[in-house]
Amino acid sequence: MILSSVREVLWKRSVGVLKINKRTPPPEFVGAAVRAKYTYYRALPGKKTPYDLLESKAKEALGKALATEQGHLCVYCMSRIGDHDMKIEHLYPRHDEMGKGAELSVEYTNLFASCRGGEGEPKRLQTCDTHKGNAIISVNPLNSDSIAKISYGYDGKVKSDDSDIEQDLNDTLNLNVEKLKRNRLEAWNHMRARIARKNLNEQIKMYTAFIEGEGQVNSDMKMEYAGFLLFMAGRENKKACGDSALEIGGFAHGPAYIEFANRRHNG
Repeated sequence: MILSSVREVLWKRSVGVLKINKRTPPPEFVGAAVRAKYTYYRALPGKKTPYDLLESKAKEALGKALATEQGHLCVYCMSRIGDHDMKIEHLYPRHDEMGKGAELSVEYTNLFASCRGGEGEPKRLQTCDTHKGNAIISVNPLNSDSIAKISYGYDGKVKSDDSDIEQDLNDTLNLNVEKLKRNRLEAWNHMRARIARKNLNEQIKMYTAFIEGEGQVNSDMKMEYAGFLLFMAGRENKKACGDSALEIGGFAHGPAYIEFANRRHNG
């Protein structure tokens, strides 16, 4: 029973980027996408794509749906985004040399919500979709194996041992710009200071609840920089539980955690 409770709490691993769980696309977008594809393939309107032909109401409904399913966080840097303070990102760019992007431009699984990424600022300060442009990246926010290769340093730097993903993070998305590293650390220091005031068992309980809830604040909002906070919370939980630990689901849990999990299971 004890081990079962531990597995139940920890089957969701802390990773550097949150996996996006796609929901049902809004009906306004679905109908508009069909009409846009029909117009596109019938008229072949130059450099436009089906996405460019979507009605404004469909794009508005799409943006709201994407932001909500992502907990109102940017798909890449996980900073806070609003329904109107965001961009609709095409994971596979809609303008590519092979023409594949046009077909995928209204494919819901290719669409995400991104922050503005420093639009109008010098290139070196831009991030996320704005810095990415029409580049093709290998990291995929829908793929658990892909995002599991992402981790963080104590300095707030996001990194990966996979060379392609490392290039995506550093060069293509520019996710290690100083502002982002500083914001991640500020969010973590605030959270850690609040939890550190509790006793050991309460700390374990709070970190575990945060991991279990995947950083969720309410039904459609996640904590800003939740991926980084989850990763660091996993580290702190491991330290809080001691070095003599039981390895389950990517985390180490010692006697303190086993005692807590048993109490939790038995009410």
